Amino acid sequence: MSSCNFSMLLKIVIGLRVSEVLHLKESLVYFSSRGRAAKFHYTKMLMSQMYLSPRSIFLDAITLIRDPRRPKPGEGITLGELLKRKADDGVSILLLVCDDRTSVEALKNDVLMATHDQETGDYFQNTNVNCFLCPRDPDDGRSIVQGFEICTMFTHHQKTVVVDSEIPGRESQKRRIVSFVGGIDLCDGNYDTLDHPLFKTLDTVHYDDFHQPNFTGFSISKGGPREPWNDIHCQLERPAAWDVLKNFEQRWRKQVGNKFPLDKLDEIIIPAKSIVSSQDPETWNVQLFRSIDSGAASDFLEEPERSAELGLVSGKDNTIDRSIQDAYINAIRRAKNFIYIENQYFLGSSYGWKSNDIKVEDIGALHLIPKELSLKIVSKIKARERFTVYIVIPMWPEGIPMSESVQAILDWQRRTMEMMYTDIARALQDKGLSANPRDYLTFFCLGNREARKIGEYAPMERPEPDTDYSKTQQARRFMIYVHAKMMIDAQDILYGERAKRLVERVFEFAKETSLCNQQDIT
Repeated sequence: MSSCNFSMLLKIVIGLRVSEVLHLKESLVYFSSRGRAAKFHYTKMLMSQMYLSPRSIFLDAITLIRDPRRPKPGEGITLGELLKRKADDGVSILLLVCDDRTSVEALKNDVLMATHDQETGDYFQNTNVNCFLCPRDPDDGRSIVQGFEICTMFTHHQKTVVVDSEIPGRESQKRRIVSFVGGIDLCDGNYDTLDHPLFKTLDTVHYDDFHQPNFTGFSISKGGPREPWNDIHCQLERPAAWDVLKNFEQRWRKQVGNKFPLDKLDEIIIPAKSIVSSQDPETWNVQLFRSIDSGAASDFLEEPERSAELGLVSGKDNTIDRSIQDAYINAIRRAKNFIYIENQYFLGSSYGWKSNDIKVEDIGALHLIPKELSLKIVSKIKARERFTVYIVIPMWPEGIPMSESVQAILDWQRRTMEMMYTDIARALQDKGLSANPRDYLTFFCLGNREARKIGEYAPMERPEPDTDYSKTQQARRFMIYVHAKMMIDAQDILYGERAKRLVERVFEFAKETSLCNQQDIT
């Protein structure tokens, strides 16, 4: 597939059954909580290639299967050792890891983002794994100051895994491409189940994977609650999986620069069109979107007119693919009855905020999604039709709640909500309706409470008295951190590691990179 077609966001008909989306081979039932097990399964059978582009990765703390009910031979090996072992067996493994410019190599200190990038680079030195720490370099059209801001404040946010796998039901030496996209970092602290436990797994699966960055001085030795993690990931097969491979190839060529090892691909991999029929009644339409610019991927067109024809934006020596925002807007405008959103953040359309106490032009949160949602609701009110937008977000962004950065994001989210509810209230008033604006727009925060049980993990230490850590431990409840990025209406499902992160830098297309996947429900 040409890069032009990839950037045109063509809908691709693939033979991806519903069961293949929600259920995986080997009875791996819950994809949302078993994604790592699926990747482990494919990696074990890997013969020729594996390409990974995680935002963050932690190699020594992750074992890919932790379900005692379904043991597999060889499980328990760490991700890092597994990758090195496969590379030694002759598998081509290419790894693009976000290079956090705020981390200090000399001190091995991940200051802001805790991506373990320096540790990862050191881990794979002098091995057969091709690991590249990938900075978010500015494009040629940026000033020195803007370039510095992009390098230090913005990241690659794509999370993809591309592997080759056997072809089910065929006796063939040829392989197929299978890709994984979504929000799950191959990093410590992100493993969870549908129960979202707080305390009961601290002496088992979460003992070495304890993560609670919302309290100062958190430690497994002081006990829970851990931070529950809600995320989403997807397995793609056939042409859509090749799009993920193409995206990885373009990033590798642009940012690593050396030859991308696809020389023997035709000898090893069967083309996707050879194993799919558009007449399959269970075929899904899947479309891949990106938020990326020519500073982060190769093969962008230089002619502005041609780029515009393909839905790209050009200006100041840079070409931008903003198809994630375009996909969101298209889905919002087509929605008929409801929209359901899960997102790590929800702020934007700052041009519509009240500006009596801030300079909104300094915020720069200009993306259109919140305003598109409120205008959609207003149009339904004018037509006297019921319509509701449901939005699920964390109670606060991950981090110390009273920290300056967390408080800033909460303030911007409040201003975004205020703008939307103002639009809705005015529309209701104009129509003489007495309905509550929350009947049309509702926000939810998830949480969990866990009763104390006999024999549960007993920490050796305790948090400082009267701290938030101590009070939360006594209350036995905590928020579920929503890291998933998803939007659903009656026709479309949008999800992916960046599909949903509705914070401005998601849609500042020349700053961060991301991927999104859409499925039409037929």
